[in-house]
Amino acid sequence: MAIGARDVVHTSVDEQEYPVRLAVKSLVRGSEDDLKGVRVKGDLKDKIPFYLTYEVTNTGKDGMPHAYEVFRNLALTGTDWAPGTQVSVSASDLCKDSAPDTLAPGGSYTSCGMYMLPKDVGAMTVTHTAGRGLIRPAKQVASWPVAGGLDAASKEMANVGDTIAVRWDAGQEEGGVLELPGTLKSVRKGNPADLTGSGLKLDDEQKLRTPFYVTISYRNPGKNFPIGMSSRLRG
Repeated sequence: MAIGARDVVHTSVDEQEYPVRLAVKSLVRGSEDDLKGVRVKGDLKDKIPFYLTYEVTNTGKDGMPHAYEVFRNLALTGTDWAPGTQVSVSASDLCKDSAPDTLAPGGSYTSCGMYMLPKDVGAMTVTHTAGRGLIRPAKQVASWPVAGGLDAASKEMANVGDTIAVRWDAGQEEGGVLELPGTLKSVRKGNPADLTGSGLKLDDEQKLRTPFYVTISYRNPGKNFPIGMSSRLRG
């Protein structure tokens, strides 16, 4: 995989920002046997551990409290396009969390974090996201691609004109989860100028972003009419 250092911004739980240099050292796929004797939640029992070794350097002028929180903003995305599950347990000597509570200016530490992915899923990319909230978009994203990961993840992606089954949760009163054939009609790149005068409430950073327009046609082959898709469905 791609390794090396990126200058990023660490956002702490209390929303404070600290400049750090983050270096990905290695990503190793483990095996089922690694977790023998370790209590793992039920939904993780059929998954495989991946061990990420990384180095953090405080490049700011102030000490960084709770330096171990850097791992919280790191993610491992699988070839199923879903994020791996971060786990807090350590598998003996295979992956030790050695992050300190506080990191002085200029100080560094190397640590290991564990993720769980399904058995038949590989790793696509490691990303660090800064400033992401429940509503706000990310301020900064740094990535370290895994060799062959994107090709594997894109192999089954739909092309324009393809129809795939889209799962829509209409709620229990409306039939539950429905399978709706969806056909990708077009993907068009817009221009930042499209957002000017659009009426959308955007901050200065969002106004500089490029919009993409995706047109998808859905068909409802069943008897239930899913709420929330009325403008896009034809029976």
